[in-house]
Amino acid sequence: MMFDPTIFDNLKVVMEGRLYDLDAEGSIRITGREDLVDLASMSRTFRMTLQPVSGRCQAVITLSSGITDFVMERRIARPADQRPGAELQLVLILPAPYSDYAAAVQDYLVRLWGEEAEIAHELTVTLQPEAEPEGGGTSSVPEAYRIRIRFAHKIDESHIEDLEQWLDIAAMCLVHVEERKNFE
Repeated sequence: MMFDPTIFDNLKVVMEGRLYDLDAEGSIRITGREDLVDLASMSRTFRMTLQPVSGRCQAVITLSSGITDFVMERRIARPADQRPGAELQLVLILPAPYSDYAAAVQDYLVRLWGEEAEIAHELTVTLQPEAEPEGGGTSSVPEAYRIRIRFAHKIDESHIEDLEQWLDIAAMCLVHVEERKNFE
C-alpha cells in the first residue's frame, strides 16, 4: 500500500528542509523540533524553534492542520467557500525589556508582512502579592515578551515557493529584532 502525502506532509517537508538549510548556512540555529498528532481532535502540528547564532531571542514557526482540512483534501466533504490547507504562525519570544520597543517592532512587522498577517503582542508578568508597592496592591515583574504573527489564509502546495521565501524572511526578522536595528 502506498502512502499518499497530504498537503500538510508536503509543506512540512519543505519547511523542515529550508530551516535546516538555514541552520547549515549559519544564518540561524535550530533549537527545537516537534511533530505532533492530536488523536482527540485529529489534528497535526509541526513546530520548529530557532535562534540567532548568538542571541537570546527565539522564533517558533508552527504549521498546523486539522480534520476539516484532511476531509476536504480527500474530497469526502468540502464547503463551497473553503479550501484545504495548513495554517502558518510565527511567534517571536523576546526578553521582556524588548517590549519597550513594541511600537517600533510593530511598525517593522507591518512593513514586513503587510495585510497578510494578524500581529498580537503579549507581555507575561509575574505578580508578587507579598511585595507591597506604595499605595498597597501587588507589584509585577515582566518576564517574557511574545509577538504572535498569524497568517490570514491557509497555504497549500501552490504556496511552496512563497513558504521558502517566508521562512527566509522569518529568519531575517528574528535576527533583525534580536539586534534591535532601528528600534532604539
